[in-house]
Amino acid sequence: MIEFYNLTFAELKTKPNIEFKDPYNIASTLNSEMKKAILVNPSGYREDEVCQILALDGDVVVGCTNPYSGRVRLNGEVYPAQNGSTLFSHEDYREENVGGELFYRISTLHPSRNCFFCGISQMAIGLYRVLKFNVFEFPRLIYLRKSRSVIQSILKTESPIIKLLIICADVCLWLHRTALSMFVKLTKGGYKVCKQVAVPQEVIDIMMEDEHPFAEYHDKAWMEWNLNYSVAPEPRKKTLFTIEKDGKIEAFFLTKVQFFETASSRGFKNVNLGTVMEWGISKASKLTEKDINLLAIQSFDKDVDGIQVATTDENLARKLKRYLFVGIGKANFGVKIKSVKDPGLKDINNWRVRLAGCDTLMN
Repeated sequence: MIEFYNLTFAELKTKPNIEFKDPYNIASTLNSEMKKAILVNPSGYREDEVCQILALDGDVVVGCTNPYSGRVRLNGEVYPAQNGSTLFSHEDYREENVGGELFYRISTLHPSRNCFFCGISQMAIGLYRVLKFNVFEFPRLIYLRKSRSVIQSILKTESPIIKLLIICADVCLWLHRTALSMFVKLTKGGYKVCKQVAVPQEVIDIMMEDEHPFAEYHDKAWMEWNLNYSVAPEPRKKTLFTIEKDGKIEAFFLTKVQFFETASSRGFKNVNLGTVMEWGISKASKLTEKDINLLAIQSFDKDVDGIQVATTDENLARKLKRYLFVGIGKANFGVKIKSVKDPGLKDINNWRVRLAGCDTLMN
């Protein structure tokens, strides 16, 4: 018989070690880095709020999820939201729907609070819809810079011929990357991409002037929190860039680089993946979302194997494929809004959508 235990923030502070057995290292997802992050969450918390839900078989942890507070902006007003980081159940207990029960519990912790979850597993989308969430899916693409992981995953060997194929493919990728870089310099030569060590007010102004009626609330405190903290055991490399012209900030983008022993269901091994997580353009600028992506991919270090981007603009996704961006499925987020009643909530075009939703930038 599976039982569930709600660990509160008060307990987190007074009892740093759980009293249950954790042989599968499941409860450890609430690691030291995550503890630091959620205790300075700019969206706040109450001492009696839940920071971890544990699924227990007797006194053994077999599943968990980690709730935390967020905020959403709806028609100009800011409201609380329920976010979460990590949802896992041991494979031996998945037939008992432990994962489904954990999600139900995190989504109903606060009956009147909005729910906003990003980076949803494709396997969980059906469950979200059963629980009356609006689930939005949008194109995800990758700009490949190194071929090794792709070729090895397809041919599943490391023979000398494979090594030769990798060298030839990498030369072709380098030639394309060089040509694309020259094209960007020719067409956007008046713009300067600058790395930032602090968050300029102009970046916040750009985010705040966005005209989408619905969005996860990303203000200065949220941006600094995401840049300075992590919910993963190993801090991620995150960098904020501004795009300037004549000394004026016209746009920005924020990147993350993460190492994966195995990336995606395709089995890409030992991949350094870069991602354009967050971006914005001033109303007065002539830059476009396409420009942001083409400028952003120039900013990554040489050790990055591929760069992931996402867009809700299907037409832009097709245009990016002409620059050898490759479609790799869908990104997604799910919302259940209770603070307002508006039929426009069901239209993804009314939402400000970025990959940097919920915990995905810190994870």
